[in-house]
Amino acid sequence: MSAAHRRTVQKKRKIEEIKAAAWDVFIRNGFDNAKLSEVAAECGCGLSSMYYYFKDKRQLVYMLMTDFKNEVNRQLMDVLKIEEVTYTDFLKAYIEIYLSDMEKFKFFVIADSYYNYHMQYDLSDPVIDHYDKQTRQDGHMIISILSGEPGVSSTQRFDTLNVCFAMVLGYLRRLVLLPRFEWPEDEEFRSRTFNNLEMLSAAMIREIGIDPDEVIGFPGGTI
Repeated sequence: MSAAHRRTVQKKRKIEEIKAAAWDVFIRNGFDNAKLSEVAAECGCGLSSMYYYFKDKRQLVYMLMTDFKNEVNRQLMDVLKIEEVTYTDFLKAYIEIYLSDMEKFKFFVIADSYYNYHMQYDLSDPVIDHYDKQTRQDGHMIISILSGEPGVSSTQRFDTLNVCFAMVLGYLRRLVLLPRFEWPEDEEFRSRTFNNLEMLSAAMIREIGIDPDEVIGFPGGTI
């Protein structure tokens, strides 16, 4: 292994260590209160080393947001690869995947809302630019598969599905921001809440002319 390759491997490993520590700090202290110095202490490196890997808190946050969205989209793609999966199946999985890690999803929603509200969505930053391009590309691919027209983004079916899932995600984003004490503790109540959300989502799919029990098809039968 060359010295350059070894340095690259070490840098990637350190970035992963920092991100793991950052998740702990942000979830424990909250998006607003978490500081880079706390992340540095958590992963056992100096603050100056933190600035070598990330120029500011925003850049670190966007890398975490990228990881979160990549994992969500990876799981959604896995669902789409299941044989005979229906729109109802996908809707249920969509809701469950986003809500499977409430703390990380809440962090994502707060961070995304904060930087957009304060107009700090700076595409000149390579980390933010990568987040923008990657998430747009993955989202486009998923909606294209759902519409049955991969690569097409201007058909009515694509556009209406895009709006539909944006509405579902918007509801989930509001739901995850509810204070903890407002979340139903009773498992039956929680289940009923999620079932109602799934039914509402299916109703939206039906309203735009798609049978929720229709099997999602793929050109050539594969992705």
